[in-house]
Amino acid sequence: MDQELDTLLEQLHEVESEFGSDSPKLADLLSIVGLGLYNESRFEEAEPMLARALSIRESALAVDHADIGSALNSLAMVYLALGRYSKAEPLFARALPILERTFGGDHYSIAAGLNNLAELLRAMGKYDSAEPLYKRALSICERQFGPEHPESMEVLENLATLYANQGRYSEAEPLFRKVLTVQEKTLGAEHTAVASTLSRLGDIFADMDQFDKAEPLHRRALSIRERCSAPSILKSRRA
Repeated sequence: MDQELDTLLEQLHEVESEFGSDSPKLADLLSIVGLGLYNESRFEEAEPMLARALSIRESALAVDHADIGSALNSLAMVYLALGRYSKAEPLFARALPILERTFGGDHYSIAAGLNNLAELLRAMGKYDSAEPLYKRALSICERQFGPEHPESMEVLENLATLYANQGRYSEAEPLFRKVLTVQEKTLGAEHTAVASTLSRLGDIFADMDQFDKAEPLHRRALSIRERCSAPSILKSRRA
């Protein structure tokens, strides 16, 4: 992926020279590069790319154009990853109504936008504001994809984390258990995601001083991680 990004980065100057600094083609390429950098966790590099793409789109398009909504959401995701919450919040808030007008209230992009904004609000400690957004995002995902789809599970796990953050352990536990059941069925019992969820459940019981329930969960999580990180031994065979 790094090589592909490097190639695209080299093309930016060529596209700008050929089509101009305010060209939609340049904005498209900036968005592609920025999201590629984001997916590689190169957030500091992604930010100026996506900020410039947004600026070009805002200059050329109507304020409620779908491309502006997508650009706002992409840049906000970078600010969220960088912990720049005060910059991310207004972008997410602007993006959502644009996406709703464009795609309708049940489109997956709305669920993604709601989940992103809820994640930001949770990180800022605005739990009461985050909860209804998670619930709406979960409802959309379950209708669009089904209750056991990875997208639904991601939102459900985020909602469970919110409850755990609030000390609402009796509400968090069944959600984490549902996530665990689906992960074991779809990913297998030895997957690192299963280990992560086991640890989250163990943390809940530990926070409630129920260490007899927490210990086996953490032990199983540790066992999975040890097996997953162990180097494979290749034995040579004689012909």
